[in-house]
Amino acid sequence: MGTSISKRSIYPKFPRLTMPQPKYKINDQVNKKINTGVYLKTGAAVGTIIEIKEKYNVRNRISYYYVVRWEDQRRSEHAQHILTPAP
Repeated sequence: MGTSISKRSIYPKFPRLTMPQPKYKINDQVNKKINTGVYLKTGAAVGTIIEIKEKYNVRNRISYYYVVRWEDQRRSEHAQHILTPAP
């Protein structure tokens, strides 16, 4: 009679993979990060998110991009990592 070892005891428990979620929602107020070369700071202009786009990278992973309307009515598209919530 052998001892039975379950697969759960052999393999470590990996966290379940979840689908990525967008960090911001439509009508959220955001600032853009500015790289000064020495440190990151946030811009003074506040923008409003008007559209969320899902794009796939080379590894077929979803990346979120946001279309932002700034105070002076300009529109621009930015990746999620370059935006911060407005105070």
